[in-house]
Amino acid sequence: MVCSSASGSRENSEKKTPKSLGAPDTDICSILPAGSPLWTLPTVIVSPHICGDFDGWERAVVDVFLDNLGRFVRGETLRNRVDTRAGFGIG
Repeated sequence: MVCSSASGSRENSEKKTPKSLGAPDTDICSILPAGSPLWTLPTVIVSPHICGDFDGWERAVVDVFLDNLGRFVRGETLRNRVDTRAGFGIG
């Protein structure tokens, strides 16, 4: 496993004000090692990355897919469109 959190750890440890809180995402490391300084930094929040998982998500995905398939066939606007230039959902 490769973790590249050294520079972020030092930057956050040097900041003392609440506005400098860091909330690194899992792109830093899938499993944060027990000896990581991120566990003890007062300016870092460590939380699980669950990505909005909920009971029944599989059915919800199928429902959106089937709805969008029908919309596509009818020439209607699709649900959950993404603006690829802006990088976020638009509806």
